[in-house]
Amino acid sequence: MIHTGYRSGINEKKAKRNLNILKHRLAACQKAREEAEAAGDAQGIKLAELLAWELYGYFAESYEGLHDYEAAMNFAEADLDVRRSIPELASNGTFSSRSARVLIRCLNHFPHRLEARLKATETATLLFPQVPEFWADRALAVMAAGDLQLAVAYGEKALATWREYEKNPDAYAEPVMFDKELAQRLRGDIDSWRAQC
Repeated sequence: MIHTGYRSGINEKKAKRNLNILKHRLAACQKAREEAEAAGDAQGIKLAELLAWELYGYFAESYEGLHDYEAAMNFAEADLDVRRSIPELASNGTFSSRSARVLIRCLNHFPHRLEARLKATETATLLFPQVPEFWADRALAVMAAGDLQLAVAYGEKALATWREYEKNPDAYAEPVMFDKELAQRLRGDIDSWRAQC
């Protein structure tokens, strides 16, 4: 199995510290929202909600660092829900794909949650089509669901996307963790899947 994606390398001590900071910031956002709501300030409400949303990816990473995969997935999904509902936010900010990566990594700990994994990889490729490892993750998910032809197609898309990235890596806002070793392993998997079709 190909395990791709960004590894934050966050240790438990740092994750706990970050989580405390994040909880204080989220509480401040919630207080600001309540005050704006009491004042009838629609713009203030939206601003407070946006500031809270910007914390979700960091919460997801911190909970993943503490091995609390359920909490990590909840925050990652909340972040991705906002990005899906407001397309201009899909690639807003530095490392916008953070939550998609956390969600996929966490779901790899729960092989029985195949439907959730299929949905997560579909969302990742829709929001971040330029990131080859998301196409590889999607190929593995559909292969696990038994659709070898679709797995081949998504695997080929991962390799094509990676070749595009290699031509001009500086043009990419999102980090790409795919490399030659992963490409070779994926090529072997694709050939194996194709032979079984």
